Amino acid sequence: TYPPDHDMLKHSFPFASFNGGWMVFPCEGHNLQPSYPRPIIFVLEGILVFFYSMELMARTCIEWVQSGERDESNINLPEEVERQIWQKHNPGIFQR
Repeated sequence: TYPPDHDMLKHSFPFASFNGGWMVFPCEGHNLQPSYPRPIIFVLEGILVFFYSMELMARTCIEWVQSGERDESNINLPEEVERQIWQKHNPGIFQR
């Protein structure tokens, strides 16, 4: 419903889906956090910056995989560990 979002998404590259949403890379600018020129955004019921850049997304994901801490299923990281790593590479990501 917000025209700048429509234009931004029209010029974004979707590269992953998760839980019904899409992760996209805006290719022709964006109307989100101006201090991060190439954020990775998640589109579901809203539009959120998930990582400040493709490089920081890769560093975050690598550390998640390399982390030796898993829950009882040995698949998922405990939420607090996941968030700690996320914040390490993308400080303040969900506080804006």
